[in-house]
Amino acid sequence: MTISHWRLRSRQVIATIADANVDADVDADEVQLRQLISRAYPFGERAMHPYKIWLEEVKFYFNPDSMKGRQFDTVDAGKHRPFETLPAQGEMQL
Repeated sequence: MTISHWRLRSRQVIATIADANVDADVDADEVQLRQLISRAYPFGERAMHPYKIWLEEVKFYFNPDSMKGRQFDTVDAGKHRPFETLPAQGEMQL
């Protein structure tokens, strides 16, 4: 099963923001991190399928147990959460 473009891109953006802010000297608390992630929404209008996937990924990032029992593709969303590794940018399948 191939991971959707929307899900993969969401995880990459969330990981980039989280990694940059968790590793920085300014450790953002969860509220600040959620705000930063929210501002980084990459798909334009916050509507329809891409936004729904984004919200699922944000929820999953902050509370992996909230998605127990759901079939999600396992792809790395950053070194601060337990996932597998992301494919290289050129290896992305759409």
